[in-house]
Amino acid sequence: MKQVKVGRVIVPIWLAGVLLISGICVGVLAYYLWPAVTVPFEVEEPLEILDYSPSEFSLFPGEAENLTVTVQNQAPMNYSVMLDFQLNDTAYQINYVKFSDEIYTIIPGQQDLFAWLMVEPDAPAINASLTISLKRVRTELPPQADLLVEEWNSLEDWSMDGILVQINPSGQLHTVGGRVWHYMSFPTRFTIEFELKVDFFGNGRAIFQVYTSMAGYHLDIYSDIIRMGNDLIGFEEFEESTDNDWHVWKVTIDQNVGEVKVYKDSFLLTTFTRIDWRTDLTPRFVTGCKRDSTCEVHWDYHYITSGILP
Repeated sequence: MKQVKVGRVIVPIWLAGVLLISGICVGVLAYYLWPAVTVPFEVEEPLEILDYSPSEFSLFPGEAENLTVTVQNQAPMNYSVMLDFQLNDTAYQINYVKFSDEIYTIIPGQQDLFAWLMVEPDAPAINASLTISLKRVRTELPPQADLLVEEWNSLEDWSMDGILVQINPSGQLHTVGGRVWHYMSFPTRFTIEFELKVDFFGNGRAIFQVYTSMAGYHLDIYSDIIRMGNDLIGFEEFEESTDNDWHVWKVTIDQNVGEVKVYKDSFLLTTFTRIDWRTDLTPRFVTGCKRDSTCEVHWDYHYITSGILP
């Protein structure tokens, strides 16, 4: 019988062939059996409203009412939250109803939040519905925001126009067909972060504009697309659905390479290059919604930082 040496062992040649073939087959099977694996990954919202009292409100003009909202925090950490109150008649809420705007610390487990609402003495009669939701808020400012830290506690440093521009509720910029602008200078590379809720798109859009000594940047947020550009240079569009909830947006502007990257809730959406290059602009920052439209928006904060921070 013919033999062959395998390592330091001499075996029959037929057995050496079997060993060789087996090794190849095992290697091939091992490679093709687990080239990759995809598993579900989910991060759930930890906060939930369990109950509320009273279950309905029936008041006369000039009256106030206390309410209790029972919440559940399923995470092992604390959260800072506000109760967000929204009547289905926005104009009535703006003119005739006030709500408490306290920031609560929600610990793990179940807890009651106490709030109030008040109806103005000159309020007309109405039948409406009230939506109460939890909104997580920031209690600390990011240390890197060195160009602008705007928490919308005042409009003192801002110019404005449009149908409605106000701070309502406290700590939020609220505009209906209106916008605000702030004169400031920009470096060649910078990052802007903001939290936005579009209550109603109507016939308009949320707007976000930056004018530097080098160029103009116009970002429009619609319900189904975002776009950059203007009527003079044209537009770049990206399909993206935006609902009426709060979302965190981040925009990085690199004037050295002519790129604008747009992130939504930490995910990179697209890179725009449609930029209005010009040097005759007054540097300023503009935010709000399309002027004189029916679009209604709330902004929670705006941070502008030197450099690119994706």
